[in-house]
Order: sequence, then structure tokens, then C-alpha cells
Amino acid sequence: MKSATSLLGHGIDNKKSRPRLVPKTCICIGLAGLLLGAMAQADVLYVSNVDGNTITAIASDGTASTFATNGLNHPVGLAFDRAGNLYVANNGNNTIEKFAPDGTPTVFANSGLYGPRALAFDGYGNLFVGNEGNNTIMKFAPDGTSTIFANSGSGLSYPEGLAFDGIGNLFEVNLYHPLIEFASSGSSAIFPNSAFGWAGALAFDRSGNLYVANYSGYRANTITRFAPDATDTVFATSGLDHPYGLAFDSSGYLYVGNYGDNTIEKFDSAGRDLGVFASLGLHGPTYMAFAPVTLAPTVQTQPASQVGYWGKDVSFSVNATGAPPLSFQWFANGSAVPWATNSIGGTNSTLTLTNLDLGAAGDYWVVVSNSYGTTNSDQAKLVVNPAGVSLGLYAGVTIDGVVGKTYGVQYTSDLSTTNWTTAVTVTLTNSVQVWVDASINVVTSGKRFYRVVAAP
Repeated sequence: MKSATSLLGHGIDNKKSRPRLVPKTCICIGLAGLLLGAMAQADVLYVSNVDGNTITAIASDGTASTFATNGLNHPVGLAFDRAGNLYVANNGNNTIEKFAPDGTPTVFANSGLYGPRALAFDGYGNLFVGNEGNNTIMKFAPDGTSTIFANSGSGLSYPEGLAFDGIGNLFEVNLYHPLIEFASSGSSAIFPNSAFGWAGALAFDRSGNLYVANYSGYRANTITRFAPDATDTVFATSGLDHPYGLAFDSSGYLYVGNYGDNTIEKFDSAGRDLGVFASLGLHGPTYMAFAPVTLAPTVQTQPASQVGYWGKDVSFSVNATGAPPLSFQWFANGSAVPWATNSIGGTNSTLTLTNLDLGAAGDYWVVVSNSYGTTNSDQAKLVVNPAGVSLGLYAGVTIDGVVGKTYGVQYTSDLSTTNWTTAVTVTLTNSVQVWVDASINVVTSGKRFYRVVAAP
């Protein structure tokens, strides 16, 4: 009989004996770096061992290594950022530990945490943390600054599982209470038909179905699946012994961490039990996460900010990787492009804006998607000037503009004021045109500053 004291003080059934999916011959302690290098393009599963104070890395063939031990005190929730850094909820120390891909540890957060447990990243790189000690969900920006996203007033009571759906809604499951769905604004609603005895982790598949591990009590030793319309079914019962952690690999197989008998069980998309995936190196497995692979889209080259000119063209482009096909959708000032008629490639990797007007100025970014996920590029700023202006030794300006458009040439003798006088309006007959101010004597007259604006 295994005691579950460290997992909130409940007893565990006797271990079960089941067929193994892959025979295990060794556990390669200390070879995490070699394992990750060899499996860079394959799925590597990370498991938190709450009883052993370790993180185990398991390769796709089931061989295991100890990835991390330093600074861990009852490690539970796991989550990867887009750069491949692993974040660990250190329940015993009230900290969030951050491990680089090579295992180098740092403390990411140590304030605002009271029994941190479940972790989840949104699409913007913000980390959400469920605090079982004070029934809150904290939101940490990438720089570590934090705010309270939700509290007990939203129905939180020992938050055990967190997961984001494909459109940015956060789902949370309490220890003994229903699922709660949070919009990005923080508003919440109870998810229908979601009563549990003792729930564990949550996970979404690529079709938008939500999975819940039922550790004990009502629905004990089962995995519940909720369709997008909230219809619930029993997904799996075989091979489960106090299941807690859940994680999907890139092929759509579901892995379940059995706290009761220190095993990882593998299931196909139909709920068929494929046997024990791993057992060596596990000591109270709770939460699990797969290291990011190159299947989900990643923006390798971000769009650059631009200075454009009235009537000219300008382009933004990105370089993105991930499993094909990749889809692109550009946004300008919060609206999807094409938001005006003068745009080409609003759904391509390169966006071209033609015949710019002054209203095209603002922030531009692109959302890149494939069947494995979605990511947002950085924002790039577009500044639109009326025309390119250069000054010569003569008193006047060179206007680099658009043939047929009319520009106003203005001047002032004092740049500290906002008083500009229009000297002339010029309709360009050439794309580059010189205008000379014949009204002044360049030798005897005082200084004069010029600018070119779009004519009203």
C-alpha cells in the first residue's frame, strides 16, 4: 500500500500489474543533456515526481533520465514556454523554478505564491499559476511581474488543473468542484456537467476536446472527455491507478500519470489502452508536459518597423517554421488585414500595403497557425510621412513623392513655434521634383526652415 500523504493526505490502492508497452532495460540517470540532443525533433515527456523531488525526462522509446533535482521541494505543475524553458511549481517552497533546456535552474517567481500547483501558458507568453493555499490564479508576465487573475469570488477552491483552449479561454478544475471557464477578461462561468470527486490535471487535444484526470472519489480512476459542446463521456478506465497528470504528444496520443503505481499509461485517440509507457525513475508522478518540438509554428524572423511615405508602398514580412501547412493572418491596429483595399498578402508571410495614406499608420502583427498550434509575432510600427524631403544649398526643397499628388511646402524661421506658413502647393509631374524659394535672398535673408505636408 502506497501512501499519498504528499499529494494531500489520501490513501492509495495496491499496485496493479499490466502489460508493458515497451520493455525497459535501464534508467540513464544523469544523461538528460544527451537524451535531449538525440531527441531534438521527437517527443520528450517531462514528469514531476512529488514524492522524489525530481523531474524525469522520458524519451519517445520510454527510456528515462533525471532532468532536474536542484531546488525542488514537492514539485508539481509543469509548463514549457516557446523557447523550451521548463517552469515547475515548487509547492513546498512557494516558488516557480525555471529550467533552461540544458537543465540550468533559476527562480522565476517567489512572491504572490501560496501552494502553487497547476501551471499553463497563454498564447502571449504569460504564465498562469493556480494557488491552492489561497484559492487564486496568478498571472505572471514574461518579465516576472504578477497580477491576480482570479480568486475565490470566481469559484476557486483548491485549483488543481489549468489548460487553455485554442481561442484563449482558460479552463480550471477545483479539487472537489466543477470546471470553471475563464475568458481573457477574467469573467467566469461554470462548465456544465462537470462535478468531480477529486480531479487532477487538464489537457486539450487538437480537436478541442477537454480531458480531466479523476484521481479518486466520484468518477475515480477514469479519464473524462468533454466535447466542445460540453457533452461528457468516459474516455478511459483501463490501466488507471489514481491518475493525475495528462499530456498529449505531437501524434495525438494521450499519456496519463498514475500516481498510485508510479507508471505512465498510453492511450490512442479512441481511448484504447496501449499499455505502460514508462515506470522507471518515477516517484509519485503528478503533472506532465511534453517539450516543444518544431511541429507548432514558431516565428523565426519578426516583422520590422517601417517608415513609409504617402502614396508609396511598404511591406512587412516574417519567417516562420512549423509543420505545414502554415496559415497567416495579418492584423493592423486590432483589425484583420485586408482592412482596406490597398493591401496585398493579408494571409501570406509578406504583407504589402500599396498607395499609402496617412491613416495606414499604426501597429502591425501576424498570427501564424497550423494544426498543432498558434503563435503571434511581435508588433511592428508603421509611420507614414507625407513625402521624402531633402535640402540643398539653394533655398528650397526636393520633394520625393507620387506623380499627380499635391503637396504643400511650408516654412518657418523659428522651430520652437508651431506657426508654419504655406509658401506654395505643388502637384508633382515627376516623382522627384525640386522647388526653389525665389522669394528670399539666400545671402541677406535670415534662416528659414522648410517642411512638406500632404495638401488638404
